[in-house]
Amino acid sequence: MKIRIKETSIIEELTFHKNGIDHIEDIIAPASRDEFTWNINDDIWEISAEDFEWWNNYISQYESDEEELDSLLSILSELGFVPDEIKEEIVEAINGIDMDYQHEAFQSAIKSAREIYCMEEKR
Repeated sequence: MKIRIKETSIIEELTFHKNGIDHIEDIIAPASRDEFTWNINDDIWEISAEDFEWWNNYISQYESDEEELDSLLSILSELGFVPDEIKEEIVEAINGIDMDYQHEAFQSAIKSAREIYCMEEKR
């Protein structure tokens, strides 16, 4: 997703690729954030530098969380657990959490899942 920074007119890009598909609009659209404005004359989204940095950081954390989740689910699948059920539990744990705090909530949910499911395997 190409974005022009309002203060500098520099064109930046926000992306989140998974399985070869860019899902950035799936991440941004549900947020209903007002910081994005559509410049109809230039056919491009615009955002302030501060908001761009916030989104860039959020997407970086989101990407890291997704990679960590995929890794955990792969390990747990090999141990005989059902990955979709575990993923649903983790996603539910962050449901409704403000985007500013989702990364911390996600990390907490991943840690809990590791403790619960890895402990079960050791029994």
